[in-house]
Amino acid sequence: MPPAAVTTSAWRWFGSNTPKGNALTEPFIKRFDDRYTQSREYQFLDVLNQLHAAVPAVFSNDTQLGQIRMAHAGVTLHEWLLALPAAATGQSQALNALHQALSVSRSVARMDVWHFDLAFRNFMVEQTNALASPSVRLIDFSLAISSRFPVQKPLWMRPDAMQQHPALHAAITEDWRQFFRRNQLSEPPSYDGEFDIPMTAYRADWCNDLAVDRITQRWCVIAHSLGLLLIQSTQFSCLSAEMRMQVDARGRSLMHLATESQAELALEDSLQWLSSQFSAPTPRPRAQVTQAAQAPAQSVLKTPRDISTSNNAPPPAPMLSRIRLLMSVVLIGLGYVLTDALYTAHHLHVTAYTAVVVLVTLALSAILLVSMLFSEHRGRLVNRLSQAQGLALLALALEIWTQRVPGAWPAGIAVLGVILLMLRLEVKQGQRAL
Repeated sequence: MPPAAVTTSAWRWFGSNTPKGNALTEPFIKRFDDRYTQSREYQFLDVLNQLHAAVPAVFSNDTQLGQIRMAHAGVTLHEWLLALPAAATGQSQALNALHQALSVSRSVARMDVWHFDLAFRNFMVEQTNALASPSVRLIDFSLAISSRFPVQKPLWMRPDAMQQHPALHAAITEDWRQFFRRNQLSEPPSYDGEFDIPMTAYRADWCNDLAVDRITQRWCVIAHSLGLLLIQSTQFSCLSAEMRMQVDARGRSLMHLATESQAELALEDSLQWLSSQFSAPTPRPRAQVTQAAQAPAQSVLKTPRDISTSNNAPPPAPMLSRIRLLMSVVLIGLGYVLTDALYTAHHLHVTAYTAVVVLVTLALSAILLVSMLFSEHRGRLVNRLSQAQGLALLALALEIWTQRVPGAWPAGIAVLGVILLMLRLEVKQGQRAL
C-alpha cells in the first residue's frame, strides 16, 4: 500500500530514506522531519529488538538531529527479486524470501505490532553471497499500530479502496474526515483521490481514540496486504509461468477475508505452501534401464513401479486421527456424565457461573460444528472443539471444588479436561479424513 499521493508542498512523506550505496557494514541513518513520527518509529523498533523480531537493530535515537542510527539491512525486496536469475535457483530463493516476508509479518503481528504498509519497499533482504540463504527484515513502522502506543494523529496514508482491506480503508477515511472537521477545513470531494494536508494543522492536531486503533479485523488487514504482495511478486522473471499462476492464486486467497480465524488459517496455509515449494528436493532425471538388463532381476526384485502399486495399504495417519477423534468424544461424554452425577449426588446448585460456562461452550461448539460444513480445515476445527470442551470441564471442576465436593472427583474431571486440551486430533496426513 503506497503512501498517499498528494501535492508535495503540503503532503510530505516523513523519514522515507532509501539506502544509496551504503556499505552493509556501515550503520544506516534514518532522518525524520517531525518528532512524533521519530518517536513512534523508535518505540516500535526498541520493543521489537527486545523481542528479537526480524527488524534492524537500533544503535541510537537522536531527537536533536532528528535521526535514528540502525543496522543496515540490505536492499529492498523489490531490488533483490529484480536481480535474481530466471532459473530454478532464482525461483527457489525468491520463494524463500517471500516465505520470510510473510513469516516476519505474522511474527510481528503476534507481538501486537500491526504493520499496515507491508509493501516491497519495507522488506529488506541481506545476502552474503549468491549461494547463501537470504535474510529478510521488516522496516518502517510509521504506519503501524499497537495497543502499547495508541495513535494520536491520522496515519500518514491516503485511503485506497483498490489496495486496502475494507476495514483499513474505512478507518483511514473516517480519521481523515474527522481531522478535516476538527480543524474546520474544507473536505476533499473524495478521500480516495489526491488531497492536500496543511502541515501546520497536522502537527498541531492531537486526538485520542482514532478509528485505526479500533480496527478489529487486524489479521484480515495483514493477510490482505500480504496477498497483494504475493500477487505483485508475479511480475518478476525469476518465477516460472506456472509458479506465477500458483503464487497469484495464493495471494488472492488472502484478500478480502471477513473473519480473523479465516485470515490466520489462510496465512498459515500460504506459509506452509511457500515452505514446501522452496524446500522441495531438486528434481532428478530417472535412469532408463534396458529391457535386457531388467529381465533377470524380475524374478527376485520388484521395479519401482511394482513397489508403488503393491504398497497401496492406507497410511496409518487417517486411522490414527479417527481413533483420537473417538477418544475425544468418549472423554467429553465421560466428563459431562461425571459432572452431572456429582451435581445430582451432592445436591449442588446450578450457579450463574455454571450456566455461563455451559452456555458459552454450547455456543462455541455450535459455531465450530457449523464452520466444519464450509471449511476445508475440519481437522483444525475439531481440535478447537476438543480444546473448548476441555476448558469447560476445567471450569466446571473448579466450580465443583469450590462447593466442597471431595477433591478426588473435581481432580478427575480436571484431568479429563487437561487431556482434551493436550490431545491433538489433527495429523497432517489425515486432515482430509476428518
